[in-house]
Amino acid sequence: MASGTVMTRGATTGSVSALEQLMPGQVGIVNMPVGPAGGGWAQSTIFLSVSANSKQKEEAKKFVKWFIADKEAGKILGLTRGIPINPDIYSELEPTLEPKDKLGKELYDISLDKAMPFYPAAAGYSEFVDGFKREMDAVAFGQQSVEEAYDKLDKMGKELAAKAGG
Repeated sequence: MASGTVMTRGATTGSVSALEQLMPGQVGIVNMPVGPAGGGWAQSTIFLSVSANSKQKEEAKKFVKWFIADKEAGKILGLTRGIPINPDIYSELEPTLEPKDKLGKELYDISLDKAMPFYPAAAGYSEFVDGFKREMDAVAFGQQSVEEAYDKLDKMGKELAAKAGG
């Protein structure tokens, strides 16, 4: 993208600012095309949980609440873990953010009304995504044809589906 040979690139709310740093003032945000039912997820960058079996359950719950709701904690964390889930924390940070930092929130905002409910990924999903990236990178760098990548991805998809039971 930074070389000017790629027009679009998928990015997450946490990574879009890095693209802006490569191409100051040249990165715009658009949503991927989706059907009437929407597409993609608007999900948290990190997940925090407290085990039901924790010996310090109440203290752990207090920590999680502090981590996501305390304004001072929000200032310390900034955007290191993505857009704060608490809109009040983001509002506190926003006046101090650089334009590159605001792109993640812009991406989130335009995606939100089109986002589908979050469901855990199907068995084999992560493996397929990693393989897809690897094969498409090989195409992009002239190491193989798109047809060769298709054949590999088709085979991998069928193997993963068989392994997952369908």
